[in-house]
Amino acid sequence: MNKVILTGRLVSDDFKEYTYKENKLLLKFVMAIKDPFEKEINFVQVTIFNSLAKKFKKFIKTGDLIEVEGKLKINKFKKDDNTIVKLGIIGEEIIFSSKASKNKLINTESKECKDKEEINKLSFDNLDWDNDNEKKE
Repeated sequence: MNKVILTGRLVSDDFKEYTYKENKLLLKFVMAIKDPFEKEINFVQVTIFNSLAKKFKKFIKTGDLIEVEGKLKINKFKKDDNTIVKLGIIGEEIIFSSKASKNKLINTESKECKDKEEINKLSFDNLDWDNDNEKKE
C-alpha cells in the first residue's frame, strides 16, 4: 500500500502550472511540514491534477493549513552525468483546514510565528523550478 497523509502550510501561492493532454491541468506546490520531535521544517513538493488543481488554485493562499492525502512518488533522472532522485507526493485529496493569519505563519502546536518571507526563502533555495529538478550544490 502506498498512502501518505501530510498536514502543513502552503509555502507560496506562486504555483507551477502545466497543461497536458487536451487542457488537463497539472499543478505543483510546496508545503512546509513541521516535525514536532525534531523542531525542524520539512518542505515537500506536491503534484495535483485537473479539478482538484482548479479548486486548490482558486481557494488556497500562502500560509493556509492543508492536509494532503496521496501517494509517494520517486523520480529518477540524469543530470550532468549524475543520477538525481527526487521524492514527491501525488495528491489525491486535500482538506482545507484553516486560513493563514495576515503576514505570519502560525504553528498551532507551539504558537511560534515565522515571517512568510523567511519561509519562502528557505523553501525555494534547493529547487530549480525551471527544470523541475533540485539544484546541485
